[in-house]
Amino acid sequence: MKTEADYGRDYAAQLVDDGLVSPGDLVNIEQMLGRSIYIPDGDYVAMRRSGITNPSALEYWTGYNAYMQKQAGK
Repeated sequence: MKTEADYGRDYAAQLVDDGLVSPGDLVNIEQMLGRSIYIPDGDYVAMRRSGITNPSALEYWTGYNAYMQKQAGK
């Protein structure tokens, strides 16, 4: 089963592939956790459908940043 971090990495990969962000563009996790919508809707719904009952935004954005760091060679 995919984890929240897996979904975050997939989201980052899609944004890079679409040319919307550059590898290495990290998010401020604390800032993301303070938003009213802290996980993109489509991913939140997908996580719930896959059996993750209470998706963790912290794990999601940690996975996102991990992907970005890896792509930037950091």
